[in-house]
Amino acid sequence: MHMRRTFNKVCPTESLTARSIHIVRKDVLRRFYDCGFPYSRTLTAHRSCVNYLAFSRHGGRWLASAGDDFRVLLWDFSEEDVVRPGHVFAGPSGNVLALDFSATNQYLYSGGADNIILKYDVSTVGSSNGSGSSSVIEEYGDHHDSVRALTCHPYEDEIFLSVGEDGKLILHDGRAGGRMSAAQGTLQHTAAFTGVQHHPVMEHVFATCDAHGQVCLRDTRMAFGPLSRRSNDGIVRVYNTKLSRKSAGYRYLSNPESSSLTFDRDGSKLAVTFLHYFPTIYALSDPHPLAICTGRNAPDSTPIDPSQRTYTNSCTMKSGAFGGPGMDEDDLYGAGSDDFRAYVWKIPPLMTLQGLRKEITAHDWYTREWPDTVAFAEGKWESRYVPLEISTPLARLNGHKSIVNSVAIHPSLLHIATSGVERQIILHSPTPSSPAVQNLSLTAPTVRTLQPQDSAARRTFLRAFLEPHPTLHEEIEEEDETISLFDHILREEGEADVFTMRPWGEDSEDEDEDEDEDEDETMIDVFDTSFSDSSYKSTRAVCPDIWFEPYYHREYRSLRMMTVYNVRDSDIVLLGSDLEQRVRQHAGAKESAWAKAGVKLGVQIWRVQDFKIIDCSDWVAHEKKYGTFYDGDSYIVLHTHQDGKDSPLRYDLHFWQGEYTTVDQAATAAFKAAELDEHLGGKVTQYREIQNYESPRYLSYFPHFMILHGGVSTGHHSVLTMLPEDEKKIYTMVTTRGKVLKTRSEDGKQLIVREIPLEGLVMRQGIVYVLDKGPLYWQFNTKKSTAWARYKAAEYMMYLGQWRVPQTKFQVFGYSGRSRVPSSRGITSPVMDVPLPPNPGTPVDPPVLYKFNGDINGWQVVAIAAQRTSLQSDGVYILDDRAFPAVYTWLGKNVPGPQRKFALQYAQNYLNDKRTKEGEAVQVATTLVKVNEDAEPASFLEAFNPRTL
Repeated sequence: MHMRRTFNKVCPTESLTARSIHIVRKDVLRRFYDCGFPYSRTLTAHRSCVNYLAFSRHGGRWLASAGDDFRVLLWDFSEEDVVRPGHVFAGPSGNVLALDFSATNQYLYSGGADNIILKYDVSTVGSSNGSGSSSVIEEYGDHHDSVRALTCHPYEDEIFLSVGEDGKLILHDGRAGGRMSAAQGTLQHTAAFTGVQHHPVMEHVFATCDAHGQVCLRDTRMAFGPLSRRSNDGIVRVYNTKLSRKSAGYRYLSNPESSSLTFDRDGSKLAVTFLHYFPTIYALSDPHPLAICTGRNAPDSTPIDPSQRTYTNSCTMKSGAFGGPGMDEDDLYGAGSDDFRAYVWKIPPLMTLQGLRKEITAHDWYTREWPDTVAFAEGKWESRYVPLEISTPLARLNGHKSIVNSVAIHPSLLHIATSGVERQIILHSPTPSSPAVQNLSLTAPTVRTLQPQDSAARRTFLRAFLEPHPTLHEEIEEEDETISLFDHILREEGEADVFTMRPWGEDSEDEDEDEDEDEDETMIDVFDTSFSDSSYKSTRAVCPDIWFEPYYHREYRSLRMMTVYNVRDSDIVLLGSDLEQRVRQHAGAKESAWAKAGVKLGVQIWRVQDFKIIDCSDWVAHEKKYGTFYDGDSYIVLHTHQDGKDSPLRYDLHFWQGEYTTVDQAATAAFKAAELDEHLGGKVTQYREIQNYESPRYLSYFPHFMILHGGVSTGHHSVLTMLPEDEKKIYTMVTTRGKVLKTRSEDGKQLIVREIPLEGLVMRQGIVYVLDKGPLYWQFNTKKSTAWARYKAAEYMMYLGQWRVPQTKFQVFGYSGRSRVPSSRGITSPVMDVPLPPNPGTPVDPPVLYKFNGDINGWQVVAIAAQRTSLQSDGVYILDDRAFPAVYTWLGKNVPGPQRKFALQYAQNYLNDKRTKEGEAVQVATTLVKVNEDAEPASFLEAFNPRTL
């Protein structure tokens, strides 16, 4: 029987020729790569930091760039010489942190600090002269915090994944008749996500990383859909990211924060960028790392001198990229660095890396010495894995003057784009020309040196802190101040050790369980009197005694021995009481200070002292004192304004009562405020303000509203004065939200600073804490604190510190998110969680309106329709606005004088009665407002209209 032999139709000679051409082509490209990327061009069009770069898929026609100037630019690489953007997309209202092109490049998606994802149609963009500008075609508002990363489906233009600092992982499907509801397409994580990347080939597979350092491979079929179909949060593999080192004086384990990740072209390799550590390479199917990329040597293999800076990542969010232009695989990996360079490493084949990785059993790890060895371990008693160190980069890309954050490698042309703190993008090339650019220049062989801080550098740094943030402006003339700001951070935190910054529970028998419970917050030992960097605790074993040990300020002891005003038990004006008679007796005749009250526009402040008022007008003119109040005092604040140039003057009169003010002070403030009201004709809108419950109107007068501990009886300490060595003070810092009057604060968001006792301290999420240790400020950012609050708190404390002698230094710890400072990690702090605020635009409940009948001796309220037409000129009405807490007493113009002076007391009696009926949930310290007919404040009038947050 004869067998018929079948031959391949391709001629062996032709096949051999194709292989030869491929080998020759790879050899030529290798020679180009071996020369590095010595040529470059600066692309200038952005107005602030450029946070992210992304080339479009396949041919790489477009380079998308975005950052802190709230714009997305497209650079067209189909042009002969790229010098300016081909298109501008508008729409973001916050810093852009992430970009990605859809599967066919039809759409471009962006996300960032405004919590919004925007979708742009790239297919409609043609070649232009750079003046084109487009807005979004679709907006996604499902996140409640910054969008840290997004990634598009490898085959479907309408499908993408996004992750945010709110811990949400969301699958977006924009196809008609989407298969999932919003709930089915959302996975809520316990930590903030920092990265997400779709697998480039397997459509259901993707990878995530988070602030706890966890890197996972997930499957959309297990992560999303009805709860009955979900499994293990979609996780199919957890990668080993814990570090271990046997060195005296160091923590045993470290858990570095994974800040971004990316796949290579075919999805066989995964690179993870770690904060305070090196980029780490994994194989898709292997949970243990294969290689780390360092800058120990120069590209020519010469060791870097210890005095010289090399690759580090401690201060900003960075994103790396795989690439292999012209090759059939991605064997290059690039990442930015804090030494003002980008680095490109050649990654050996996976089989080579697996063979060179070292595995050490737990027994050998404990019984032998491993000097200067850093290994990866899944647990204390697990084997150690020491990946290959790729210590010699293929190239170091110069040209920047500050930190490099983003690297993008063109998919077909021999170009690498880099960007960072500066507003320029630098395009690097191994040749002076290419199909897309012509006549590139040689890049300088060195980078700027980070100099020790001198007086000139400090002045520049302080200007960067004190002046408005660059992202709030349309144009920026100079970026030296931004660079100076990051230089300062590098000097303070640039050489931080990961085992110090991110320790991991060596005392725990079940590290994985503990890690799940960890909230990624830093505990600062406020009872430690030393000022060294190591003085904050670095152990996970929480000691409650540290945090609930009785610790009293001397001033708090003295205040507690005094008769402190109780807002619930005391009357407002106290008319007819023995206390009123004592106030009248000591206060004497009408205040002479009222002669100058309300004469001109602006704010006037008086403090109560010994039954009299002390003019504090010098505080208004004093930038460092303006907005500072003491919790042991009471104050009167008058705001004189007018609606138009020729309109009559209007008055907002506030009397503010501190938490530890005495009964005499509170009574005098109320009495004197009523006296000033009468002096101004009785047409004043009068507010009763209680510490910690101030009205937005009151806060709006002060760009920085600070409450310090102290008062007339205990002394007024100044934040500008250096504290004694044995004394510490702690402050909370938040920013106002909602609609407030814009007066001296340009942005309409005031910083609220409150000194609080150290006794029994328990931190709350969403608040920034500052510990004043005299020569050193420690700022701790809780996870849910806003980026704006972190920025404003740092700005203000740096401002105050410069006035001390010697100047107070400043350090930041805790969960940093998008803030401009590195995060540090210690033990889990007792941080009280708080629910997320309602989404902006959420409708609020309408107020309740009552008709007040009777007088101060006997009264009742009757609920009526909450409409302005219900208000009659001969009546007294109480409006209870629970959505924006305040109780208004509205006085018709025909109400007699004897009734008018009890207006605030009516409101207080109403609250007390309501608390008796409804319980402790009713807050009697709510702002009380006396409103006159035809002189109503805007907040009162708006309460009758439908409102949203």
